[in-house]
Amino acid sequence: MGPLALFEVTLDCPEPRALAEFYRRALGWAYAPGHELDDPDGDEWLVLLPPGGGTRLAFQHSPRPCRPGPPALGCTWTSRCPTWEPATRTCWPAVPAR
Repeated sequence: MGPLALFEVTLDCPEPRALAEFYRRALGWAYAPGHELDDPDGDEWLVLLPPGGGTRLAFQHSPRPCRPGPPALGCTWTSRCPTWEPATRTCWPAVPAR
């Protein structure tokens, strides 16, 4: 088996289209096929692709806004963490958005 590669980084956010559009313009990346147009039912998941391949950048709708930050260091990654997200199996710092 060769070295592992990071396939995708996903950001939770209250407005995926707005944040994806910011990064699209800043980085010059393109939307993944089918993600270019607004979804009339709401954009729940958007993906940007880097030119030439590599780690993708995704934006996922989250009704609970949070400040940017790394996952909680030292977290046991179990349901004992107060911000455990079972759907994504992640634990984020308990820092409310302002």
